[in-house]
Amino acid sequence: MKKAYSVTNLESIENVARDGNKIFPFLLKYKDNLRKYGEVNGPKGIVFHDFESATSVYSETPLPAYTSRDLIHLCPSIEIWKQIYLDAIRESNNEMAKTYFNELQLSDVATIAAHEWTHHLNILGDFEGSDAENMWFEEGLCFYLPRKVLMSNKEFIRITKVEEKLIEEFQKTFGTYTINFFGQSDEGGFTGALYDYWRATWLVTYLTETYLEGNIDGLLDLFEKWKGSGERLIQDFIVSELRIPHGQAKIIWLRKT
Repeated sequence: MKKAYSVTNLESIENVARDGNKIFPFLLKYKDNLRKYGEVNGPKGIVFHDFESATSVYSETPLPAYTSRDLIHLCPSIEIWKQIYLDAIRESNNEMAKTYFNELQLSDVATIAAHEWTHHLNILGDFEGSDAENMWFEEGLCFYLPRKVLMSNKEFIRITKVEEKLIEEFQKTFGTYTINFFGQSDEGGFTGALYDYWRATWLVTYLTETYLEGNIDGLLDLFEKWKGSGERLIQDFIVSELRIPHGQAKIIWLRKT
């Protein structure tokens, strides 16, 4: 995999290169693990950015991590991601979350990069356009899988608990709309941009750990069955296949009524 660098300030190139080189070994490890779950088509390489290059030159997305064509784009700085998360929860009284993000680790940023890599898993295909309602599944899986591979069990449990508490808190601001409306809160700054990622990741984690005993292959098999089922929304298919009670499905945002 090839590496490239893009900065808006030449003084930051050494830091971007240094931080990117720290992330790269995590990606090489993850690439080998991802092949266990199917063929991977690309990416051709990764571009490491400073924050301004990622969010104002190559894209206008508020979060400096995304895939464009065959390239992954990422700001690899722990300090930048720490600022993003702390800004997102600045109105929060959740001390557990503040402690976690103040102590952000390299593995946290590596899972963000690996999230983008997971989008290239062939089984996922492309959820643009008419499949946008089901985007939550891909986004949640693309965080769940890297965390299971790159984090220790203790780290995995900790971040899951942190995000669960943040979801509970920010539901008061953004609501409990069904998960097929992924991205509805994007206008809410960093908090809104992250809210549905937290929700989608928590939901994929909950479904896999609770109903599939942590079996990722079982989750992917379920996804494959849905693609051939003719069911429009993957959440309706999941509720039926896993026999999730209606009341429980409503509580975990799979059903509105």
